[in-house]
Amino acid sequence: MIPATNQPTAHYCAKHDYAQHPGDLPCPQCSEERLDRALRNAQGAETVKPPSALSTQEGGDHYKKLGQYQPWEVLARWLTPEELKGFAKGTVVAYLAREEDKGGRLDIKKAMHTLQIYLELTEENEQ
Repeated sequence: MIPATNQPTAHYCAKHDYAQHPGDLPCPQCSEERLDRALRNAQGAETVKPPSALSTQEGGDHYKKLGQYQPWEVLARWLTPEELKGFAKGTVVAYLAREEDKGGRLDIKKAMHTLQIYLELTEENEQ
């Protein structure tokens, strides 16, 4: 049995060939790179926009096969903002109401996806 020790172990940064011994600061080059990355992120240079909710689908690909426009995009143009909001609410309620008897966790994901699509489609109206 190896005796337990309270001594921290040394670490080695292979990227910069830097041996970090107990009590040393982390690899200075890695720390500088992290700081540079954080500053670029704060300035918006490396902002990553999440994928559009319209480019994904929960539970299959049947809507994605329909062509250039998703049904939600068509509804957003046909319906008034109030009608679109009501349709989104109704769809979410339907998924959540059937969750125990039909789709389980997938129906909860579909409800969340519906809300993401709705928020994405109506985002420009809020600004």
